[in-house]
Amino acid sequence: MNHNLLKNLFTALALMAAANLTAADWVRKKAPIMSEWGEKINPDKVWTEYPRPQMERSEWMSLNGPWDYCKKKSVDLSYNLSPTAFNQKILVPFPIESALSGIMDANFEENTQSTFVYQRTFKLPKAYKGRHILLHFGAVDWKCAVYVNGQKAGSHSGGSDPFSMDITPLLRDGEEQEIQVTVTDPTNHGGQPLGKQTLKPGGCFYTPVTGIWQTVWIEPVDAAHVSSYNVTSDIDAGTVSLTVESASTSATADIIVKDGRKTVATLTGIPVNSARTVSIPNAKLWAPGSPHLYDMDIHLYHNGTQTDRVKGYFGMRKISRGMVDGHPCMLLNNKPLYQFGVLDQGWWPDGLLTPPSDEGMRYDIEVVQSLGMNMIRKHIKVEPARWYYYCDKMGMLVWQDMPSKSFDENGSIGSQKFIRQNFYDECTRIVNTLKNHPCIVVWVAYNEGWGQYASGNDSHTRRGVEAIRKADDTRLINAASGWVDFEAGDIIDQHSYPVPSLQSNPLNERVAVCGEYGGITLKVDGHLWKGNDMEYTSVPDSKALAERFNAYTVALQGLQEQGIWASVYTQTSDVEQELNGLLTYDRKVFKIAPEEQASVREEILRTIHNRSRQTVVVDAADTSSDEVWSYTTVTPSGDWYAPSFDDSQWDKGQAGFGAGGPPNTFVRNAWNTSDIYIRRHFSIGNLSQAQINALQLWLYQDDDCEVYLNGVKAYEVKGWATRYVAQPIAPEALATLKPNSDNVMAIHAHQGYGGQYIDAGLRYTEYIPVEEYSVGPMPERQSMPEVRATDSVYLMSYFKASAQHLFYAYSRDGKTWTDINGSRPVFNAYDDEVWLRDPYLHRVTHNGKTKFHLIHTWGWDHPALFHWESDDLIHWTAANGGTRTDDGKIMLMDGHDGGPVSPNAWAPEFTYDGQTGTFYLYWSSRIGDRQVHHYCTTKDWLTFSTPAVYFDPGFTAIDMTILKEGGTYYAYYKDERNGEKTIRCATSKSLDPRVQRFEGSTPLLPSRYIEVEGPEVFPAIGGKGWFLYFDKFNGDRGVSYTGCTDPSQHKWYPIPDDEIRNPTEVKHGSVEIISTAELEKLLEHFK
Repeated sequence: MNHNLLKNLFTALALMAAANLTAADWVRKKAPIMSEWGEKINPDKVWTEYPRPQMERSEWMSLNGPWDYCKKKSVDLSYNLSPTAFNQKILVPFPIESALSGIMDANFEENTQSTFVYQRTFKLPKAYKGRHILLHFGAVDWKCAVYVNGQKAGSHSGGSDPFSMDITPLLRDGEEQEIQVTVTDPTNHGGQPLGKQTLKPGGCFYTPVTGIWQTVWIEPVDAAHVSSYNVTSDIDAGTVSLTVESASTSATADIIVKDGRKTVATLTGIPVNSARTVSIPNAKLWAPGSPHLYDMDIHLYHNGTQTDRVKGYFGMRKISRGMVDGHPCMLLNNKPLYQFGVLDQGWWPDGLLTPPSDEGMRYDIEVVQSLGMNMIRKHIKVEPARWYYYCDKMGMLVWQDMPSKSFDENGSIGSQKFIRQNFYDECTRIVNTLKNHPCIVVWVAYNEGWGQYASGNDSHTRRGVEAIRKADDTRLINAASGWVDFEAGDIIDQHSYPVPSLQSNPLNERVAVCGEYGGITLKVDGHLWKGNDMEYTSVPDSKALAERFNAYTVALQGLQEQGIWASVYTQTSDVEQELNGLLTYDRKVFKIAPEEQASVREEILRTIHNRSRQTVVVDAADTSSDEVWSYTTVTPSGDWYAPSFDDSQWDKGQAGFGAGGPPNTFVRNAWNTSDIYIRRHFSIGNLSQAQINALQLWLYQDDDCEVYLNGVKAYEVKGWATRYVAQPIAPEALATLKPNSDNVMAIHAHQGYGGQYIDAGLRYTEYIPVEEYSVGPMPERQSMPEVRATDSVYLMSYFKASAQHLFYAYSRDGKTWTDINGSRPVFNAYDDEVWLRDPYLHRVTHNGKTKFHLIHTWGWDHPALFHWESDDLIHWTAANGGTRTDDGKIMLMDGHDGGPVSPNAWAPEFTYDGQTGTFYLYWSSRIGDRQVHHYCTTKDWLTFSTPAVYFDPGFTAIDMTILKEGGTYYAYYKDERNGEKTIRCATSKSLDPRVQRFEGSTPLLPSRYIEVEGPEVFPAIGGKGWFLYFDKFNGDRGVSYTGCTDPSQHKWYPIPDDEIRNPTEVKHGSVEIISTAELEKLLEHFK
């Protein structure tokens, strides 16, 4: 039998089989909890609203509702030829794993190797006869093929973007039509973007979603019809650019722009596929609180006849950046606006990614808006188009995440290169679909490193940002929300649970935000999902939830002087085992009770409309090293917090108290027990009553603590912070404070796990209306260093993790390096057993002689350093002329001459003072529980001064390198604390610490850059500026580079990793400039 005849036969059989199945055959399954919309769903009236409000036609037909369904346990997208296999009904558009689908398939692993087949029939209205029929899918996860009457209509890959196909040639005259959709979804195994889906739900990852999960619909059009339009507003010019897209390239369009019933602009006879600009007189701007929208009526003409008409809308608004109070900020319509939002994942207990109804979907937005928030971060999910329509109408700003993929760079859908390109392509399609919505102001490329592949280099991050920017250059881009930040995009984003904080923002050219914080858990019995609970911090009731929420809002206000301009609270609703929503997962309980909502709204609006300014009243350890407390780690008897309590037998010590290396701490007294009690007396001076009422705690607690002022509890919190934050003080405690008198602060801190720290001070806060601040332009970027062609080249000396000896490589531009000696060692300190690490090589003219000096570490745990000299970089001797290993050894940290004792001496370098003929030799050694930089001096490399502390920033630090520019020395070093592992800068006017010590801890990189060490600075040959590279030591990922032309500004701009070709297995080391003649001798010798 002919294959097509066979298909026709089975199509007819399918039509007959479908006739025997009705909506009554669909059975709603029961999820652990259900929403009220899911409980009352009508399968014959599911998602009946027009699905594409931005381009609306008068005629359309929904194909949502019960479809025939079957599952094949193999991956095969071909047409299903067995009509009897359709033995179930599935309710479209709900995914197969959801209760509302009627399937609720929980065989997650099996499903990755299966195919899901949907089938239904429909009849076209008579009015559609003779017209082209477009079949639309809102979203299908992940790969599908579509068949109409047994013939393939098209296919699609991508789980979050809509797609369409013209099925006209496949339709039958006057008959029922049959549609079949076959779907496969590899979920975690594929490598495609999938957001929070996982095959093993738990923590912050949820039930997988497979198949059709947004509306399916058809609409009739003429052959010449509008396929889309693009609209870009320009509020500064008072214009809007409009482009009508159509495959009929000879068509023209008339566009009527209306403000309500009033026509404000008209374009006639404009060619399709080309932009036209039209003025909008006295334009009304779109913004939260006044979300004005202009309506559009588009008429398409072909050969003098109107062939299509669509309705749309747009908003006149602008999102940009400017400088306010010394920091970059987000501007809406050229005015600064703090964006206070919520993380919205859009998951539902009964529909999973598919909301149970249009009404339910809108309810979430209404709840967020009722608290005064003006922004929603749509978290790694793309909603149905109507969700964005409601945000447009209601004036809700949106940060739209790109759906992310998993951490694994491999997958079944293709090679690593294909997987990356697929991500860029899906991002581009999502942006093109949504970019006409005025509500969207930020695109988020990556979330918390998922699918960012950031451990190796920054190339994938930058390409993702470039793909989005190419699709839409009118919005801000958040390159990486949380985790690894490569100084890309327009925003620098910190995730901080539970207490909000900011990343360091060294270039100060991106807007600082806290993209996730909070996550307060309040369990509501009867409204819980199944499985383990995920918890950051918890409260017992609604009142405590509101108080904790307000405390975090006050903490946000405390960050405003540091430049915060947006924050995102986690989250709108509980999601499966995450119980930190403002709503329960079923949306039946608003956890902040009505009587508490007013205070929450008031604090949010205060944050949006004002900027806080703080004044220190009582110092904490971050602003003073002289704050002394009485303390004990033994539980005291009596009212230890009372002003009259006798603490004379307690120990005395400087703040802060801690251990374990939490970030941003100033540990001056060790606290390594489970509990500590601290007390101090203080004065608030002559503060007015208004200033006293505005006092806030300046607190860093890790973990739980309770704070008392004059015997009255002022604040209590469970959980940890990662920095000092402002916290509210109970009014009854504020009432006890006495100006120009003695007051007492008492704190009990309890350690749970991990690092620990406690310290506190007092500050008072003023609120300045945001409109009182002026807006300046963004600063111009500094120029990058430029290497100019000379007869000089760069020589890098380094070691490898796999072979700890000296290696060479050379470069003419400081970026592209070529191995010397075939990447084999060039020197081994005359002993293969010596671990030659951290080599530093530098040429010096001393006492009329020019030599290369090489110093290096001896392994991990040895107090010796080594020094060697050479005239040609080939032959090395010790300072005494010897060529034995021991000749080059320098014992400095072994306690001789009464000097310090340490088990190690790491990463030595030296700086030569030509005026005094002195070499300043410096390195880091472990003293007690941390590394501290030491130094000594020498004039002959045979005798040395007694080592002494050179630089101590108050925390463990290693790997110092020094640059002199003008009259200032810049010391770049590694902050070795856990959670830091970054590069900082200290400065001094002298190399001699007896004249002036190095001071400072200015960060060079965002605090969420990948962990790095071993900074090294070298100048641009023949030009101006400097390069600084650092070792990406985790996984031995090579080195990355930054450039700077003015070190005093501390602005080191990253050089994209794609522009760098590193030496083989390079680690640490240094760079020296040599002549091309010297290079030729090296290449000749090391053939």
